Amino acid sequence: MIKFIKKVILGIIIIILITELVFRLLYSDKLVKWTQSPYHSDPLIGSRYKPNSEGFKTRPVFKNKYKINGQGFNWDEFSLKKDKDILEL
Repeated sequence: MIKFIKKVILGIIIIILITELVFRLLYSDKLVKWTQSPYHSDPLIGSRYKPNSEGFKTRPVFKNKYKINGQGFNWDEFSLKKDKDILEL
């Protein structure tokens, strides 16, 4: 009788873990929260980052800060011009 109860409990635990995994894989995008949307529409590529925006992207497990510079790239400002000394491959 005890072996049967152990098997039932183990089966229930396995079902719960599989269900949790399936829900996390299928619905993880619905759990993402932005303090403000970092995207805006672009007629050429569909959407791109808003220049000079920052905020937080929150998921159930972590919270990341994002910062978009003036050119629309991630993080701090940098020069788009290449120095003459740098070889382009």
